[in-house]
This record gives sequence, structure tokens and C-alpha cells, in this order.
Amino acid sequence: MRDYELLEKVRDSMGLKNKVYRFKSSVKDGYDRGDKAILIVREFYQLKNIVIPFFNGRLDGYKKEQFESWVEKMGSDIDVPIRFRKIAWLYKAGLYDEFSKTGDLSKLRSFD
Repeated sequence: MRDYELLEKVRDSMGLKNKVYRFKSSVKDGYDRGDKAILIVREFYQLKNIVIPFFNGRLDGYKKEQFESWVEKMGSDIDVPIRFRKIAWLYKAGLYDEFSKTGDLSKLRSFD
């Protein structure tokens, strides 16, 4: 499956050990929708110090909009633990943009 292999490559290039899951399409409407592949990252450290910096500034168009919307929702959803909301605050404060320029994670690590 093409998407599964792509997500494995993304996962590996980020240095993550998380599993890539395969799901059969549950929609039975006569169309051949194919399987889904999903990479789930839940760990605070990985989201804050690996996933967000990896994608920040590298996406364009609709994928960029989706990424920014996801970060915004993470920061505004009261059901998200406050520790994870800090990620959105760091993003809004421009610390991820600074990291993109310098490669220095030290300011981000101080928010663990």
C-alpha cells in the first residue's frame, strides 16, 4: 500500500518509533476506497520537539492550512491537557519559526 509506505518513510525520517496502522475502509457504498494508513503520535515530547518542528514551514496550500488549524485547535480545545496546549502557545509565539532558522531546540526544551 502506497500510503503505508509513505508514512513509514515520514516516520523514519523524523526518527519516531511509532507504529503505522492499517485500516480497511468501513464505507460500503460501492466505491473501492482502499485501505487507510495512519501514524499516531501522542507523546508530548515527540509532538513538541519532533513533529511540529518537522512540518513547520515545510507545508504549502491546503496542507499548511490543515496543520495550522490542528495546532490552533490543540491550543484552544479545553479537552486538550494544558501541557499539550503549550505547544500551540509556543507556535503562536514564533519559537518554532526561530527553531527553523537556528536549529536550536533549547528554548523549546525549557517548556517541558
